[in-house]
Amino acid sequence: MISKKDIRRHLRIVVFIIAAISCFATTSCTIERSNNWRLDGYWHLGMIDTLQTGGVLDLSQKRLFWAFQVRLLQVVDRDGVLDSYLFYFDYTKKGKTLQVHHPRVNDKVAGDPVVEDQSVYKEYGINALSEPFEIKELTSSSLVLESDKLRLRFKRF
Repeated sequence: MISKKDIRRHLRIVVFIIAAISCFATTSCTIERSNNWRLDGYWHLGMIDTLQTGGVLDLSQKRLFWAFQVRLLQVVDRDGVLDSYLFYFDYTKKGKTLQVHHPRVNDKVAGDPVVEDQSVYKEYGINALSEPFEIKELTSSSLVLESDKLRLRFKRF
């Protein structure tokens, strides 16, 4: 037969274990959540319009993509012609703005080196080391961004 003293001791151990697990659960890694609404995802760059001249560049047959996740943007050419780059971005739903900045070459082996020449990724429609875009359209299937020089048209992939 188990004595009351043994029951109390076991009960204290159980309470201690539950408290320890609760403590570790609340202080362990936190999951970063995205507030990017419809922006997060994989977007195919289909068209670039030049605002000053009215020129249109049809990229629908090329596989150029922008991939948004939390605060990181990856631009990638799935045809393998262009290098891939990483950017940080700031997005505001209310102001309908997107700012891409701090570009890096997407090369884990080399430590994702910082890009200092913005001309290397101009084929993706980005023309500066830090560039603001106005979000003209953002639906579940299409995205239109506009900088001071270009309008970029995307379809969700």
